[in-house]
Amino acid sequence: MMRNKKIKNAAKAVIFILICAIISCSLTRTFAAKWYDKNSETAIAKHFYELKEDSIEVLLLGSSQVAWSIDSVEFYKKYGIATYGIGGSHNNLLMNYYWLLEALKTQRNIKTVMLDVSIVFNSDPDEAADYMKNLQGMKWGKNKYNAIRDYYNKIETPETEEDSFFDVIINYFFTLNQYHTRWNELDEEDFDDTKYDIHNVMGYTANSFMNRDLLPYDQFIIDNDKKDNSDDFKPVQAEYTKKIIDECKKRGIQIVLIKTPKNSWSKTGSDYIQKLADEEGIDFLECTTDKALKEIGIDYNRDMRDRDHLNVRGAKKLADYFCEYLLAHGSYTDKRKDNVVSKKSLELYRKKTDACYLNTTLTPKEYLDVLSQYNYTTVIQSSGDISEYWTDELQQSLEKSGFTLKIADLKGINYIQAVRNGEVIREAVDKDELTESIRIIPSKSVKFVSDFGNTKTTPRFENPLKYGKSGLRITAFDEDTGEPISRATIYKNDGVLDIAIERTS
Repeated sequence: MMRNKKIKNAAKAVIFILICAIISCSLTRTFAAKWYDKNSETAIAKHFYELKEDSIEVLLLGSSQVAWSIDSVEFYKKYGIATYGIGGSHNNLLMNYYWLLEALKTQRNIKTVMLDVSIVFNSDPDEAADYMKNLQGMKWGKNKYNAIRDYYNKIETPETEEDSFFDVIINYFFTLNQYHTRWNELDEEDFDDTKYDIHNVMGYTANSFMNRDLLPYDQFIIDNDKKDNSDDFKPVQAEYTKKIIDECKKRGIQIVLIKTPKNSWSKTGSDYIQKLADEEGIDFLECTTDKALKEIGIDYNRDMRDRDHLNVRGAKKLADYFCEYLLAHGSYTDKRKDNVVSKKSLELYRKKTDACYLNTTLTPKEYLDVLSQYNYTTVIQSSGDISEYWTDELQQSLEKSGFTLKIADLKGINYIQAVRNGEVIREAVDKDELTESIRIIPSKSVKFVSDFGNTKTTPRFENPLKYGKSGLRITAFDEDTGEPISRATIYKNDGVLDIAIERTS
């Protein structure tokens, strides 16, 4: 009897511990920070572990340069080279070394590693938050433990780190300990991240942003730099660059050092990496010289996301450039017949890049012409009179998408028109102020919810669509989510029509 009671108590204890563990795991997943925007660090790690074993032959390693500036899907779509990019904000070389070891556990057919060396010279690659971002998604094991240990000993040294090594390990292993205070910050993404996990495919996050605040081209290229001994050299980053090279050589993997176009890079850094490459007998593809940028075909004013990264147009060109190099220096299996990248992922990539190409157009006519190539539900609406500047050429481009309103004839008249599948589905035209505007919801219907006349609309149940200019506003909506994928305004600017494209990605 006593024995049965002990067994029951032991069983209760085990059940209690299991319930606590399940609750803890659930809370940990919910409270842990997630990164699906910008570099999509969470998605990069998650999707890597979803790869079929031994399915990729090229691995890209680096920081945000890899996540934004190299279209890894282009390697696959155009050339059949199965490629995955592991890169994130300030993903330093120490981290890249352990991600290389982690990748080689399941991807034993990797033939080439391309390593972006930006972070060897970087003013701040040691952010603990960035390290957490890039390491949190790695599965627990020897590589993760050693990555944390080396970071603690070599970057956040015991002399400068308030926490003990044990505290740091606990923060990584039991993230609830670190994130439990996020309860008042939780949103839908923390409970169900599937709808947010749509931006990154094979380690690449397509983006459309074009920063007009670029340096003059002759200052951007490194050709005109003078050797600067004050460059912030990071010995620990150089140490792990060498470790990556040695690991690849030991395993018979081709290692190529690369430098994507970046303003915060210098001739000093380039010379150092070139010397290292020469000593190791490996290639260094420096892409921040005038010669290289011309060979790649980079349009400096259009293909740069900002001073340090390429946008979708530039990333595709750089991928082509790297693939030409790879095919000239090795042979690769055409993995397209193995469906290494799923149809669903390719469709997400297509939708994202289509929207990015639309959002990197430069003129009203170019925008309207590109818009007509895609089958979006699209709305035009007036918030200012541009009729006197409207041309027949612009009208023809507008009508390619199915719009029928004659903008030049609508002087002083308010209007709105919505088109789906090339056909008008709703319109309103009136001299008086119109009191409804557009919001697409993910269904067959169109919902009109905010006002025509100004940018500060606050409908009761909907988020307003905000625009920076007044004129002919154009909004293209994603059919699946009902979210706007492009917002633009054709407006008057010094006697001509110009276009302002709102930043959506």
